[in-house]
Amino acid sequence: LQSNPARLAAYRRRLPLRSHAFKERGARWWQPVMAPACVAVVGLLLWGYLVDCVAFRFTGAAGFMIDELANGEARRPYTAPGAAFALKDSTPDDGWRPLVAFLTWCTFVFAFLLPVLHLLAVATLYAAPLAATTQARLLALADVFYGW
Repeated sequence: LQSNPARLAAYRRRLPLRSHAFKERGARWWQPVMAPACVAVVGLLLWGYLVDCVAFRFTGAAGFMIDELANGEARRPYTAPGAAFALKDSTPDDGWRPLVAFLTWCTFVFAFLLPVLHLLAVATLYAAPLAATTQARLLALADVFYGW
């Protein structure tokens, strides 16, 4: 790298990945497609957080006790975050509640927060002009977020 000034200058340039020339070739066909694809992924992720993804149907004695539908059964739909945060209210306060609260927050971190942080790291890599060492560190961080 030190013996080739052109490669050294290219290494020191700060370019976002959307316009980076990999292996001294021009931008690939997929680089401009990444921005709309990332927007679509963010939209699908948000949609997945907002729609009802699980529903519990109670029949029999439990359905008659709850009786939300006035016919001896109950149905409770939940969004993904709603199901995670409904866990803490699903147990009696008998000493296990702190563990359920811990499970709720673990679910929130691993199912909702880390995917968003991964998308933010990838979007930063794609759009921000960073030095090569910063890009490598951010890529490692994005890999960690993706792995979790």
